[in-house]
Amino acid sequence: MEFRDLGDGRSLQRPSIDHDDLVPYTGAIKGELSVSMSCIDGTDATGAVVEGTVTRSVLDRVQLTNATVAPFRLDDTAVRGADLSNSRWRDVHLSRVELAGCRGIGWQLAATEAGDVYAEDCRFDMATIALDKVRGVVAFVRCSFKEASFSGRLDRVIFHDCDLSNAEFAVTSAKGCDLRGAELRGARGLLSLRGARINATQVVTVAELLATEAGLMVEP
Repeated sequence: MEFRDLGDGRSLQRPSIDHDDLVPYTGAIKGELSVSMSCIDGTDATGAVVEGTVTRSVLDRVQLTNATVAPFRLDDTAVRGADLSNSRWRDVHLSRVELAGCRGIGWQLAATEAGDVYAEDCRFDMATIALDKVRGVVAFVRCSFKEASFSGRLDRVIFHDCDLSNAEFAVTSAKGCDLRGAELRGARGLLSLRGARINATQVVTVAELLATEAGLMVEP
């Protein structure tokens, strides 16, 4: 069992994958899947309709643009260099999942539960992210969420060095959400982020946005 240290006494459990035991997956990504201990490399599933489970596996450079993925479960899985753009993921369960270098322009993610999820250097501009339940920690590091939309719960979600410019928030809870260092210029719905953490530098950036949302008239 391996953990990733996120600082401030926070950590998340990394996927449990035995890379030496992975076997190449040669099937198509469509219909009902039940994949375990496999390496899915370079498969093109553009526009596919997919449901099922993937566990203790690696998805490398998989093309899932315009796909419909529902219901779906990812457990102990690493996703590297995948293209999720304009795909629709509904009724999704994510547990001990890592994403690295993925592209998800316009990705629609509706997760019933997400726990120990880590995404690094991914581009999720104009994505729609809805999290019903966050278990443990969800961390985004150096990810872009320009003009993305967030709903549901952002409890214990970390946005480290992320670009959230012009993003829109309509969340029900954000207790322990860490936005310190994130770019928030032009963001909307900041009043729904009660309980989230920002730093002193960001206060200057969001002050006018918060005042406007609160109905105050800001004059020079």
